[in-house]
Amino acid sequence: SEHEDTVPTNELVTKTETTQENEDTHEKNERSLTKTQPAASRNSLPQEVALKNLMAGFYLLFPRPSSPVHYLKDVLPLKTKIQQLCNNYKPENYPKLQDICVNQGLPFDNSLRSQVWAHLLNVRTFEPVDLEKASKSDRKDLDILDRDVERSLWEVSDQDRPQKRKELLRIMRAIVIEDPQLSYFQGYHDIASVFLRVCGEQLAYQLLRVLSHNFIREQMDETIESTLKKVDFVFNILEKKDGELFAHLDGAGLMPHFALSWILTWFSHDIDDFASICRIFDLFLASHPLFSVYFSVALIVSRREELLRLPAEQNELHHSLTRLPKRTLPVQLLAAEAAQLFSEFPPELLKDVKMCRPIFLLHSVKSYPYDWQTNLLSTNQQTTRRPDNQLDSIGSRSMKWVNQRLILSSLPMVGVLAGLFSALVVLYQWFHFFPSSNDRIKPSSSSLSSRRLDSAEPSSEDTPTSTQ
Repeated sequence: SEHEDTVPTNELVTKTETTQENEDTHEKNERSLTKTQPAASRNSLPQEVALKNLMAGFYLLFPRPSSPVHYLKDVLPLKTKIQQLCNNYKPENYPKLQDICVNQGLPFDNSLRSQVWAHLLNVRTFEPVDLEKASKSDRKDLDILDRDVERSLWEVSDQDRPQKRKELLRIMRAIVIEDPQLSYFQGYHDIASVFLRVCGEQLAYQLLRVLSHNFIREQMDETIESTLKKVDFVFNILEKKDGELFAHLDGAGLMPHFALSWILTWFSHDIDDFASICRIFDLFLASHPLFSVYFSVALIVSRREELLRLPAEQNELHHSLTRLPKRTLPVQLLAAEAAQLFSEFPPELLKDVKMCRPIFLLHSVKSYPYDWQTNLLSTNQQTTRRPDNQLDSIGSRSMKWVNQRLILSSLPMVGVLAGLFSALVVLYQWFHFFPSSNDRIKPSSSSLSSRRLDSAEPSSEDTPTSTQ
């Protein structure tokens, strides 16, 4: 055993010699590198450390969205606030949840987001439904659902995709079979898949059921005519907001059909980032049913310089516009721009726009605000008052603001009419009491003779005061 543990001295000598040679060559290489490097680069290490410290301090004050400081400073307090509003739900919490969804957006948390969506659509309690039984039907027109489901949920893992597709098919079939007035449209599976991935099968069925009867009622019609009415408002709002850009697109003979899938599917078919899709759903669920139209206009206006540089050719413009949502979208900025458009051109003022169909014929607009929103807002009128800003015109409270705006806009016309009426009264009085010389009546001969007799025989009862 001693002979096995011992190592020959010759091997030790060779090892020490090789290690010493390696260390010498390493030191020579470092010296050569330091000689070849300039003095500025050799002394840049303290500057880099100072720059890193400076950037660390900057990000500590203004944290990046993906940094832990941002999570602790902004996201975590917002999550606790939303959780408290959902756990201790009261009618006055409804406008608060609306404000958060519109102004800030919900954190990327499916459990928290599903609670907020349930409160926004008034689905707080429900009984589970046997969707397997409710989705059975012999209708042949529902075969298209199977084909669309096979083309969806590619973002889900291969292991979970078959089960999620079965759940998606059960949800959509149950909703369409329950109400014969609701017709399936291609793109409905895109909206349904978002609710399924966020909320699960049972809650997604309940939320999508309410959404189909209210916010996207036009899409559920038998024909696409009602949906095209929504799309028509894209160019009408664009014409009022940016006449130059509208003239460029309209001069090329372009129709607003490029925005059909945007409005039809709430951008869920065109955007690849699931977090952005959920942020847009937060915005649309807490806003007016036509807010997807205003968001589309805001997206077009945000790319105006790029679109104006393109030649006025229909195919090229259509191709560029259809690919706008494929890019990384600043959803928060577009939400603010869309809210500004909504405050400048509310739906009530679009009904008389040139080439625009009557807006109140749309199902979703005609019944808005919906029953549960009217009940909630009527119970807390004092708590829902907020200071005016560019985002406060969203939702049912904007109706009061719009009525006030209509009244204020009609005051100048009322003043003009009142001024014309008073001028007519003054002219009438002037010509009545002060007639012109041509219009004066000439006295007759009998009246002249009577005046002479009266002047010749004055009455004895006349007094100086009476003559005066």
